[in-house]
Amino acid sequence: MTEKQQRRDSAIRKTFVHQDGRKQRGLWLANIRNNFDIIAKAYDVKAIQDAFWDMPGIVVGAGPSLSKNIDLLAEAGKSHPLFCTDRAFGQLHEKGTVPHFTIVGDASPRVATFFSGMDTRRTTLIAAAYIDHSVFDLPWKNVVLYNITDYDTGYVEAAQNMTEQAGNRITAIPGAVNVGNVAFICAKIAGCNPITFTGNDLCQDKPSDTSARWYEGTDHWGNKVYSAPGYLAGYEWLLDFFKVDKDIKCGKLSVYNSTEGGIMYSDLIREMPLKDYLERFPGYRKSINTIIEKKLRP
Repeated sequence: MTEKQQRRDSAIRKTFVHQDGRKQRGLWLANIRNNFDIIAKAYDVKAIQDAFWDMPGIVVGAGPSLSKNIDLLAEAGKSHPLFCTDRAFGQLHEKGTVPHFTIVGDASPRVATFFSGMDTRRTTLIAAAYIDHSVFDLPWKNVVLYNITDYDTGYVEAAQNMTEQAGNRITAIPGAVNVGNVAFICAKIAGCNPITFTGNDLCQDKPSDTSARWYEGTDHWGNKVYSAPGYLAGYEWLLDFFKVDKDIKCGKLSVYNSTEGGIMYSDLIREMPLKDYLERFPGYRKSINTIIEKKLRP
């Protein structure tokens, strides 16, 4: 490819990204306006700040390896706060396990279908203020909201102004690319330490959507896997966050990978099977739901 062709293709990619970003943020702002009724009465994410100070937390993703550890999570939830991603909720639900928090960050109306036919009344929803209203129409125990920081400062200012217009200032957290990273940020805000990931493979054993671009690679054990751009971007963001976060850099906050599958392996994340994590960090036999209720009082 000539240098001229490379410049042309680069310009095309940047144009597409810019146009997609403008379209996406337009949807976010439209959803925020549509969510004024929810924003006015929801809790801000700061409400859970330090709720579980120095309690070991678990971020639950929906990757293929979740099946290896899912039977451990029901018991773990008695002593470890569970921060469950939207797609993982159904798998826990099938096992009768209720996560303390269910995290949603996708603005698409399809997210509501992830919970179709399931009882959501015993879990607290933590969601972006810009998600589709259909998710809020489900019966949640509590609703906690966050805004995000973004390279588009115009969007950030508009989102903040709109939530304030709705009567509630919603705190902005780092725009973490994917919902697993958002769940981690929420666990950190809640004071959990250490924090581990389980089911966060960031890849699949085969492409699930032929319309998306998938990259072929190998997992930690040399097996062929496929990862989407969003997975890879999310992983890159997480590693960059670990490099700059002062609590992680100084060793105050410890982060582990208990996924036992996928591609999330780095010198920045210590590997530890979930069974070993639960034994080493047994947590506290406190009523986690009581702690949440005290933090989220009307």
